[in-house]
Amino acid sequence: MRMARARGVLDGVFGVVGPPGELLVAARVGIEEIDRIASQAGDMAEEMALLDLCEPLEQVVEELGEVVGDRS
Repeated sequence: MRMARARGVLDGVFGVVGPPGELLVAARVGIEEIDRIASQAGDMAEEMALLDLCEPLEQVVEELGEVVGDRS
């Protein structure tokens, strides 16, 4: 259930079409949402698997942050 919700968040972020700044915000919100879902995990293995889904979003934040000049 949690994994499906987290994957839904990930799919939603990558479905965003718009300017780089909009995708940057969506990726940050997605990371926060997946972190929240992971914090409710039943065990450490599930939590780590959920947090692994943040990796592509973290890459988006890093790369788009450079593009739009946002270093936060």
